[in-house]
Amino acid sequence: ADTALLALGALGSSLPRDAHYTNLVDGLRAIAYGGADAGERSCALAAIANTGDAALAPDVQPLLDAAEPAVRRAAAKAYGTLAPAAAATEFGPRLRSERASTVRAAIAASLRSMPNP
Repeated sequence: ADTALLALGALGSSLPRDAHYTNLVDGLRAIAYGGADAGERSCALAAIANTGDAALAPDVQPLLDAAEPAVRRAAAKAYGTLAPAAAATEFGPRLRSERASTVRAAIAASLRSMPNP
């Protein structure tokens, strides 16, 4: 199931922004927010990032505050991919306040991979 979700996100990157794309994104969004567990939610966030659609960044941003560290980690990766400029601004304070080392590592990796201004 995880591989299929990731493939759907990659497929979304090549779809025209039409009703089919909207249905795909709505499904990924629903899983990211209401999936069965943190793993499924994290995979949906990775699939959203795979679309490459910066318009989805506002859907990802609230999940930076998810209860589960795995979801926060996936949200940090996705947000950094979809909205690097916004993420660069937001990630500094989050890097200092985040308790989970895996989330801090994802934030740091996103910051390192961003182009220099």
